[in-house]
Amino acid sequence: ALAGSLHELGEFTPARHHWDHSLACYARPQHRAHIRHFGMDLGVFSRAWMSHTLWHLGYPDQALTRSHEALALAEEHAHPFSQAIALAYAVMLHQFRREQHTVYAHAETALALCTEQGFAYYLAWVTIIQGWSLAVQGQREAGIAQMRQGLAVIVREALPCGTMAHRLEERQKRFRRNELARLYPWKRLNQL
Repeated sequence: ALAGSLHELGEFTPARHHWDHSLACYARPQHRAHIRHFGMDLGVFSRAWMSHTLWHLGYPDQALTRSHEALALAEEHAHPFSQAIALAYAVMLHQFRREQHTVYAHAETALALCTEQGFAYYLAWVTIIQGWSLAVQGQREAGIAQMRQGLAVIVREALPCGTMAHRLEERQKRFRRNELARLYPWKRLNQL
């Protein structure tokens, strides 16, 4: 949990340290217990999210390696939700890397799995990212329509979307409050 929180705060170096620690603690023979307890394999989840941390740190090849490890481990376990996580994070990583053809291919697999299993959250995100892939490949109208379709799933299902716009807005609010607190240390935060 700490690695993910640090990642979301943009603290990628400490996040990487915690991802490394989580992988060091991961015991493959216990993966079935992880799946029963957490609903997913933590080795898959850690590797998948760590791939994003590594990308943000400027290690695209290491990120790709971790993503491939997450996909292989998820395939080995044959656990649908763990597979959906690995695929969705791989789709996002390839979007970061601007590999629209790979995004589209992985997204096709992820969309089929998420539709079949009813994983609305990852279905929505992969739909949006695949729409991006279409748009940057010159199919602008189809891509935008698909992105809107994914957003409609988020709204319809009331999913905790964590959209980039929302995250940026919250960070800007925190920044403004912190700046005001620095400039006016004698005022209480509720007065700022």
